[in-house]
Amino acid sequence: MVARYLIGLLLAVAVGAVVYLVARRWMNNRPAAPAGAPIEGFAGWLLFLAIAQWFAVLSVAGELLRQIPLYQRYGDVPETRTATIVEAVGHLAVLAFVLWAAIAMARRSRLFPGLLRIELVLLVILPVLNLFWVTSETGTYVTEPKLWIAVALRFVVTGLFATAWFVYSLRSVRVRNTFVR
Repeated sequence: MVARYLIGLLLAVAVGAVVYLVARRWMNNRPAAPAGAPIEGFAGWLLFLAIAQWFAVLSVAGELLRQIPLYQRYGDVPETRTATIVEAVGHLAVLAFVLWAAIAMARRSRLFPGLLRIELVLLVILPVLNLFWVTSETGTYVTEPKLWIAVALRFVVTGLFATAWFVYSLRSVRVRNTFVR
C-alpha cells in the first residue's frame, strides 16, 4: 500500500519536473520584452499555477475513474443507490468546474481569476464536507483517534496553500495583465 503511494508520488514529481524543465526552456528561448512593457503571460509563479491547474484536472479525472467500481458496487444496493448517484454527479460537477477553469485559464479569460478563487475555496471545503457525506470507501486506513488529527492537518495545509494562491491571484500584476479577454 505504501509502495503504491510512493510510486505515485515519484511519478508525479518526475512528470512535474519534466513539465517545469520544458516550460523553463521555452521561457528562456523567448525574446526579451522591451523595457517598460507590461508584465503579462505565463511565466514565474503564474506558470507554476498553470501547471498545477492542469494537474488538478488530471487528478480529479483520475479520482473519478478510480471511484467508478465503487459507484457500481454501491449503486446495486437499494439503500445507497440515491446517495451514490448524488456523489457521482457531484464528482462529475467538480470535474466539469475544474476543466472549465483550466480552459478559461488557457484562453486567458478574465473569468479565470474568479474561477480560481472559487476553486481554492472548494479545495478547502469539499474534503471537510466529504467527511459528513461518506458513501464510498476512501482507501485510507486511519484509525478513529487519529482521524481528527489527519483531518485537522489536511485542513490547515490546504487552507494555507489556498490562502497563498488566493492572495497571489488578488495582488499579482501578471495575473491582472494576463487574463483580460
